[in-house]
Amino acid sequence: MSDLSPAAPRPTVAEVVSAHRAAWDAFQIAPHEDVDLDAAYEAQGDMQAALDEVLITPCANRTDALALRFHLQWWLGEEAELAADYQPKYAIAEARVAELDMLLNGGVP
Repeated sequence: MSDLSPAAPRPTVAEVVSAHRAAWDAFQIAPHEDVDLDAAYEAQGDMQAALDEVLITPCANRTDALALRFHLQWWLGEEAELAADYQPKYAIAEARVAELDMLLNGGVP
């Protein structure tokens, strides 16, 4: 007899995109590390955790793929100047956009 419990439902693309955007917005207005180190680290951690979810969330359909690609393209553009600070997640996001481009355009050109 298996003791595996049913998997919890994964959040949707819309949910993870919304959570990442909210965490990113909160990080933008969080106190600087010089003012409140704990608050700054908490906001940064929340944003990183939300980004992790975005990067691993599967797309169930074309609408999900379009939404995820749009969101990742937005984030990559916003954080382009800090790309080196976000490695390897920035490169993973770039690869995910490329993967979504191939999926949405019918495969490898």
